Amino acid sequence: LEYVLHTEIYKARPDIGSVVHTHPPYGTAFGATDATLELLNHDAVLFREGLAFFADTAELIVRPEQGEAVARALGDRRALVMRGHGVIVTGETVPWATYAALTLERVLRIQAIAGSLGNLLPMTAEMADRVYPDKYRDDHVVNYWDYLVRGVRRAGLAGGMPAEADRHA
Repeated sequence: LEYVLHTEIYKARPDIGSVVHTHPPYGTAFGATDATLELLNHDAVLFREGLAFFADTAELIVRPEQGEAVARALGDRRALVMRGHGVIVTGETVPWATYAALTLERVLRIQAIAGSLGNLLPMTAEMADRVYPDKYRDDHVVNYWDYLVRGVRRAGLAGGMPAEADRHA
């Protein structure tokens, strides 16, 4: 239904090989606030450049000009929060985009929990830059993807999934 979200982002960002658009609880709740992402743990450093925001409309994005506006709002960021609508997360490959989408929801959940306990104490940008290369490597993402695929297969939900899905990075 909202395919123009994907097509317009692909047009604007040739470095992107996969776009995930979803409406997870913490990502959607985050979009209903004026909060900003804080680098509270090693997972958050994937988004150390910050999140993009799109607040033009909460409507379904079904017209090309709407998709273009979303792509412009995304800019050079990995993820975008859509006010009243959900999130868009991108990656170089399907495994990278999937990993990033799951990581974003976990990061926002941790931030919500931490904020309910006291003042947030984020790491410095310098620390985030030191953590990133060890945490976010292609082999790490491939291992995580393989773990997810094994879970799908064990649950009996892989009907028609090609064997090469196991190493799609």
